[in-house]
Order: sequence, then structure tokens, then C-alpha cells
Amino acid sequence: MQICRYVGRIADLKKKKHGRTSIFGKNKAIVVHDNIISLSKISFIENFSYLCAKSHKTRGAMKRLVTFIMLLLMAVGMQAQKHISYIKADGAWYQVYDESGKKITTLSKQTVGTVMGWGTDFLVTVDGAWVKTYDITGKKICTLSKQTVGEVISASGNTFTCRDGSWIKIYDKNGKKINTLPAT
Repeated sequence: MQICRYVGRIADLKKKKHGRTSIFGKNKAIVVHDNIISLSKISFIENFSYLCAKSHKTRGAMKRLVTFIMLLLMAVGMQAQKHISYIKADGAWYQVYDESGKKITTLSKQTVGTVMGWGTDFLVTVDGAWVKTYDITGKKICTLSKQTVGEVISASGNTFTCRDGSWIKIYDKNGKKINTLPAT
């Protein structure tokens, strides 16, 4: 049994001999095929006359269409990602700017503490006895004890570096320790 769903123009629907058809309004049609009734709203995809479960050509075309749409959405998503270019201290606030010079967010110094550095998509702050990381929108990613990590030296890419006595510790933005090296 072959199940078909019509997604074409109403004029084409009248011409096809695939069952009994009734038309409702401008862009809706009922298609009766193999004792299965379906109400289809005619959509913007007028290039496909039928989407059939057993048609290899249509399935291949749909796979290509879905793949193209996914690639397009991924490309748009990548362009939408912003990166921190500069953080400006302005009174009681930090202004975070992206690579095009647009302000991304404003953070309160009282809330986040002192900014010690920033990477591509996060910033590292020290607030009392805590080392905190925030994402580009100002949402807290993680909190670590300053006693555990030591003094924050710098941040770059997706990592930040701390000095704890005679050791250098490297953490990712999520607070996971990546490496420990002896300080020289």
C-alpha cells in the first residue's frame, strides 16, 4: 500500500488521477488514496508534486533538501556566535564588546567582582575568595575556590591560567583542570 501526501498546486491536483479530490478554500485540499484520507495545506514547496513513502527519487530529493537546510542553519549559527574583543571598565560597570565593536552586555562590578582576563567567549573574575567564569552574555559558567586554583594570571582562547605557589595550573572555561606544570 502506497501512502501519498500532495504538496503541489491545486491546478495540478485536479489534473492528477490518484484518487478522489475535494478542494476547500484557496490552499487546502483533501486527497483520498487507497482508503486513506488526508487534509493537506498547500505549502511553499510547490516543486514537489508528491511525497511518497515508496518513491526513491522523492526520498533522495528530500534528503538533499533537509541536508541543505541543516548546512544553511549551521552556517547562520556560526556567524551568529560573538567573541569577546574588549572589556571596558566604566565606573561600577564592565562593558563587554565583540569583534565588530558592538556592546554585547554590561556587567556589574559588584556582582561579578574584578575581571582578571577573558578568552574568546568567556571571562574570568575574582570575587573575594572565589574565581568565577562567565559566558559572553554574563551567565555564570562555574565558581572555583581561589585557595584551590591560586592566583589568576591570564586567559586565552577557552582556557585560563593560574599560579598556585610553585605550580602553574591551566583550566578550561568550565572549571576543569587541564594541566599542571612546575613554575620556573
